[in-house]
Amino acid sequence: MSDDRLHELRIECEQSLASAALTDPEVLPELSAVITREDFSDPFMGEWFQAACDLQKAGRLSRRTLKRELSQRGYLESTAESRQFIELGVGVTGGSARYYAEQLLKLSQINQIERLLSRMSGRLGIDCDLQSVANQCSAELQAVCARESRHWEQAHDIAESVYREMKASQDPQDESFVSTLTGFSEIDSNTGGMYAGQLWMLAAKSYMGKTTIALSLAQNQLDQDHGVYFASYEMEGRELLERLYSSASSVPLPSIVQRRLGQSELVSLLESSQHWSGDHFCIDDRPPSTIEGLQARVSLASAEKKVHLVVIDHLLLLPTPRKYEKRHQFLVEATAQLKQMAKALDCTVLVLNQVNMTAEGRPTEKDLAQSKELVQNLDVLCMADRSSKTDEDLHMDFLKNRKGAPFQCWLKFFGEVQRVEDLETHDMDNYEPAFTQV
Repeated sequence: MSDDRLHELRIECEQSLASAALTDPEVLPELSAVITREDFSDPFMGEWFQAACDLQKAGRLSRRTLKRELSQRGYLESTAESRQFIELGVGVTGGSARYYAEQLLKLSQINQIERLLSRMSGRLGIDCDLQSVANQCSAELQAVCARESRHWEQAHDIAESVYREMKASQDPQDESFVSTLTGFSEIDSNTGGMYAGQLWMLAAKSYMGKTTIALSLAQNQLDQDHGVYFASYEMEGRELLERLYSSASSVPLPSIVQRRLGQSELVSLLESSQHWSGDHFCIDDRPPSTIEGLQARVSLASAEKKVHLVVIDHLLLLPTPRKYEKRHQFLVEATAQLKQMAKALDCTVLVLNQVNMTAEGRPTEKDLAQSKELVQNLDVLCMADRSSKTDEDLHMDFLKNRKGAPFQCWLKFFGEVQRVEDLETHDMDNYEPAFTQV
């Protein structure tokens, strides 16, 4: 590739990334992990990108704040820079932004190699085509990186790793085992717990308690000192905390929501607030524009405290990008992306889903839109149901269980205090659930 073409490509990359900072800020956390201000040859574009990343991290990014920040840093004083700021507001897609970031990183690496070779050749008195040598070195470096990060493993290495996991599972003090308990004995005995890299789905009709079940699972993870990221696109963060307060303190939810609290109840609420005093329970009630954006948020949260469980409440509320003409196509691809996110972040992803209200009897996987394609992406699929909104008998039907056989179990649902509990062992012997639908 000629020097002129490399220069044109660099300009195209830098301007596109600056434009993406204004029009697609959700990709900034991901892009900033790939490139930095130093990778830009144009100081204005580099400062633009860095300022946008700083403002996005602080939660203050907008066209106005970015313009003010650039002015404070000594830019936008010339007509050309001001015109660029306006023209580059057209924007590029997230996929394009990631492509340009990768290309700019490669160009930056080639320039670094070229500068290094120039210094070396000057010292040695060697006259050569530095660009050609730089391109060859870059290709060799990429080959080395590919060998170091190959996507295959030898069977004997995997066998040894699996054996170590099995051995570690026998030692309750060994935290290297990849499964974490759900806190419900019947579920744990049949599934083995929640494994890193798994995608779980909990589906139910409206008012059956999906969010309450998910919050109980999250609370059980917190009790094990595991990090939780709860992405709620149906309720605001304060609504979730009201339910958690009710569950932890046994103060009825209506009393909390309506603020009808006595002194003793306030003391109980204060004591229960200690459950969430750490930095390992994150609540996000702002839907991301893409799954990649959600992954970037969880990755940032996990950098402070390892996130073991990601809850998404719920699948149907994820915004559909314009490129998808049909909603069901997006849902199938979204679950595939969430599965990959679970693998990439080494955690369990639990996504809640809605079942058609017209479904008769206990819901099945056929009541999910595009069920066949969607279920293929899941490791565990559970259908939750109660005979009525006030019934305490919660039926859990695990229709798919990748590490075991399908099974059913019963839990106790306490709606007044938004809590789900195991059935006591002595209750199971003579337990006759009120649920009678077939």
